[in-house]
Amino acid sequence: MIICGVFHELAHIKRWHREPYDTFEDVVKSEYDAETYAIRMVRRHYTKREVRECITNGRSTIELPVFKKRFPAHYRAFSMIYSTKTRT
Repeated sequence: MIICGVFHELAHIKRWHREPYDTFEDVVKSEYDAETYAIRMVRRHYTKREVRECITNGRSTIELPVFKKRFPAHYRAFSMIYSTKTRT
């Protein structure tokens, strides 16, 4: 869902002063914060169907084998969010 991606990137823009990252854990925290912000904004402004679509998209993304190799920070952050039972 494009809206989730837009909100995710907006969260990074809002927190631009936190860059550059010193450690890998800082990158993971930034990705975690951005993705949780995106989910929160979709919940606030859109219907449950769009929220479910956003969560389903996140879960299917972390299941891609190439995602873990190419984007390890994103993978770890998304796993923290989507491996637990994320409510809609």
